[in-house]
Amino acid sequence: LSDAVRLAREAVEAGQENPNFRDTLAFALTKAGQPELAVAELEEAIKVAPNNAVWQINLAWILTESGEIDRARQVMAKVSEISSSIDELPEAIQTRFDQLRSKLKASAVPSAG
Repeated sequence: LSDAVRLAREAVEAGQENPNFRDTLAFALTKAGQPELAVAELEEAIKVAPNNAVWQINLAWILTESGEIDRARQVMAKVSEISSSIDELPEAIQTRFDQLRSKLKASAVPSAG
């Protein structure tokens, strides 16, 4: 994975105007166990394209996996605002969105015990 992170980082540095590379780097960083750096990269990409629902969903996923549930909920609310129809997104992203909604809903239920 270190090669993937290195290559993605090089792409970001070479193509700083293209936020797609930051999304790729965020994915590699997440897989490498560095979610806090992944969040920072996605936030930079989102600054350039704040209405990119795919990046917002990816950000919410990483935040959820990192235990930052409140921030993930805020991002998901933003997705609902900016995306007129989740059905228009690629199927894999729709699936991730649905999984996130379920996970965030389940985390809102107090545990018995």
